[in-house]
Amino acid sequence: MEIPKSSFTVETFTPHIGEEFIVDIENQKFSLKLILAEASVLHPRDGRSLGKSGFVRTDPFSLLFECNQSLPQMLYEMNHAVIGAFQIGLVPVGPTNNGWGMEAVFN
Repeated sequence: MEIPKSSFTVETFTPHIGEEFIVDIENQKFSLKLILAEASVLHPRDGRSLGKSGFVRTDPFSLLFECNQSLPQMLYEMNHAVIGAFQIGLVPVGPTNNGWGMEAVFN
């Protein structure tokens, strides 16, 4: 059985830094601006093992979005003009220069 790989990489998001992404919570739309897309470095002693999904990411990365308010930690339906609609887990990480930081980690 071949294990499916994630279609998202840091390169998916890097060209869209500074652009608007929309999440919809109970029919209320919130605009989030992508302010950082950063690859993570894997170390030789990372200790990664095959998870329940059967997939181990070899190119982990994180995204930082900025919103005008803190949103709850949860799985969101997000939409972008070029990338399209997708689900993403976001975690509030604290204030930024112009709002509130929301982070997604792909590992």
